[in-house]
Amino acid sequence: MYALWRPERWESTGQDPGPRHTDRLGSHCDPAEVLRVTRTVAAPKTANADMVPTQMPRIVFSLTVFAFFLFIPMRAHAWGFNGHRIVAKIAYERLEPGVRTKVDRLLGSAGEVSLPAASVWADAALYDHDEKEIYGFSKKFHYVNFSDELPVRYDNIAPACVTNSAQGDLNGCALFAIEGYRSVLESTGADEVARWEALLFITHYVGDIHQPLHAGRAADRGGNLIMVSLPGPLATRYARLLDKKERKWISLHKVWDNILVEQLGEGWESTAERLNDEITDEEVELWTKSSSADWVIESARLAETQAYRGPVDGRKIRASYVSSNERRAEQRLKMAGVRLADMLNRALADS
Repeated sequence: MYALWRPERWESTGQDPGPRHTDRLGSHCDPAEVLRVTRTVAAPKTANADMVPTQMPRIVFSLTVFAFFLFIPMRAHAWGFNGHRIVAKIAYERLEPGVRTKVDRLLGSAGEVSLPAASVWADAALYDHDEKEIYGFSKKFHYVNFSDELPVRYDNIAPACVTNSAQGDLNGCALFAIEGYRSVLESTGADEVARWEALLFITHYVGDIHQPLHAGRAADRGGNLIMVSLPGPLATRYARLLDKKERKWISLHKVWDNILVEQLGEGWESTAERLNDEITDEEVELWTKSSSADWVIESARLAETQAYRGPVDGRKIRASYVSSNERRAEQRLKMAGVRLADMLNRALADS
């Protein structure tokens, strides 16, 4: 079992959780609301919240993660296994030397061999029986869905998070999970377990929120309820990655999670190296000026203008839809990698 970060820890110990960096959420957000929300993001209480983990369960779980993705067809994980690894690989290559050392230490504490390998932990924890009992609360942290009553606007992000949360609180989406776990990662008062959890969650959620349909429509669960069939050549090419039902019908969400990423090249590592080499200094400067709230809005607008444009439930998508969106998926992976590196470099610089 693993300890979970909770606000009560700071209250009971008197330790300072450190800066919240709410100023980097963006001027479009209501400052008072953002300040309040980012100070309350935390995992719910569990009966085992204060138990100290051992290395053996983490190693066993890491092997379970490997087997999980090796032997099952694709599920609706943002960017899929390879997409998350690409984001993490780009980020890791852009870490400052001192920060990379700290990341490696935290990965070792978590029983993980690399940041790309650890990038899928947040998904796998939802399917492993023992881990699901502890981390099941985090399912709502993978997305921000906007309803018809809450159109895509900065001031609707917080209400959308409330809607996502079964408890009706403000802990119901990726944005506030990212900001909350960043505050844990950068805190000198947080314990080792809380910090490696924060590292693994952030690595995954930053990737998630750059997938447009993770900021999609609540009515269709971010494209998960829109079932389409693939053009013949693509259906044949990716048959090995799909289960029997998916070979006929696949969700639009999964087209973005997996098919578009697989189209970028053979092998996630070589794809990550190519994408990283293509990123310019000007792009890095531009992309790192944004806030996590900006990332949500970017994805939501891409979902409306591109991801949802064309596909119809129960119909075959056109080959042109896939080819025209490959470059958009590629761009989002690049942006996620650069921004994740920037976030980790900032959070771990002085901790």
